[in-house]
Amino acid sequence: MKKIMLIALSALLVAGCKDDYYEPLPHITPSRIQLSQVSSGIGTPSVTNIRTYLFNPEGYLTQATIEQDYGFPEIENTIYTSTVTYTDGKVVVDNGHGTVATYELNINGCAANCELKEGSYVRQYAFTYLTNADGRPYLRSLTETIGDNETAAMEFDYLTAEATLRISYRTGNEAPVYYVATATSKQLNLSRIPNLFISELYPLSYHLPALYGRLLGEPYPYLIDLILPEGTDEGITYRYTLNDNGMVSACTETITNRGRTYPRDVSYVIE
Repeated sequence: MKKIMLIALSALLVAGCKDDYYEPLPHITPSRIQLSQVSSGIGTPSVTNIRTYLFNPEGYLTQATIEQDYGFPEIENTIYTSTVTYTDGKVVVDNGHGTVATYELNINGCAANCELKEGSYVRQYAFTYLTNADGRPYLRSLTETIGDNETAAMEFDYLTAEATLRISYRTGNEAPVYYVATATSKQLNLSRIPNLFISELYPLSYHLPALYGRLLGEPYPYLIDLILPEGTDEGITYRYTLNDNGMVSACTETITNRGRTYPRDVSYVIE
């Protein structure tokens, strides 16, 4: 079976915020978070995409895999396995195929920056954070730099009373795009999972293991059920299914664009 080492990792730089920021989430630490979804195109067989994140008893991410299951014995499944290595003052991630990420840690043991090398291509990342009253960090900003050019930036504003997250997103020299994400039901995110759409925005999409491993701070404390580009009434809705423990077991994401809807279903295993 083909195996390819793949990893993305980043972390925390802590700053202060209001004392009444959010009600604290319980410290629930899973041993496994797994997402799966079935995708298919016209005239093509369906493919099951599975992402799995494994944690040790202390709650640290130890492994992440991405598997593509084609459903045919004659087609070999593809599995990408990521590993994380911790060293003194640094975290070095090597996928074994020319991509090396080096993270320098601050005095709190958190990564303050990241250098991601893809052959001769180098990306630099910087992160800042807000801190909840109970000491939990939330991602405040992310920048990506290539050479002397800032190539992408994201900023997050947390509006507590409205259970709303405002996102500023910019690539290159383009004008920022703003998204407003709302948890209208104020359902606590006991699963501690990131939102699908936000996590897949470039350049945050380079750091999926870090997001699910809470190496980029805590996920938004409520389950986001509506995301709208600012100034429009068409966007993305979410419908969640919870198990008896309040953990997400399924999510339907529906994107509406010019009157047409595009749903996708994602199943979760969190244990």
